[in-house]
Amino acid sequence: MNYQDTAIGPYQELVVLIAASKRDAPPHPLLETLGGYVNLAVGWWRVEAFLHASGTDATADIKITWNFTGSTGTGTGRGCQGPQVNTTDAGVTTMRAAGNLLTTPVPYGIVNTSQASLCHEDLLINVTSAGQLTLFWAQNTAVAGATSTLSTASRMYVTQLTYQAT
Repeated sequence: MNYQDTAIGPYQELVVLIAASKRDAPPHPLLETLGGYVNLAVGWWRVEAFLHASGTDATADIKITWNFTGSTGTGTGRGCQGPQVNTTDAGVTTMRAAGNLLTTPVPYGIVNTSQASLCHEDLLINVTSAGQLTLFWAQNTAVAGATSTLSTASRMYVTQLTYQAT
């Protein structure tokens, strides 16, 4: 995994992609994965991430944030749904459901069992200047010796939205 220091601490990068398009036959790939990020061209994009989070200490939890190197315009938004912090049961828990900025660190609860918590992030991005989108995660609360991770079962769908006149 790649690591990057940010204003809220060191983050691990995750990009697991399944590309999709509303076009019948795109002339070229709509996105490419290079060095742990997704290139987004000018236009509207929907990014949906299903993140399977777990850890060795339930009080550590996990936090998610995004970075985009380009520019975004009006209509860009992020929906966040998942277990509330300090949860003790991934199957029966109080959930958070909120709208946040792309760069806002959002904490989710995890439990220290074999059952992963599911965090759902849904982004609508109005890209006005092309750039690279990266997802970051880290422990929400520092706990010595504990780990907070996203499993390989996590997935992200990146879809370029197109306008079709009727």
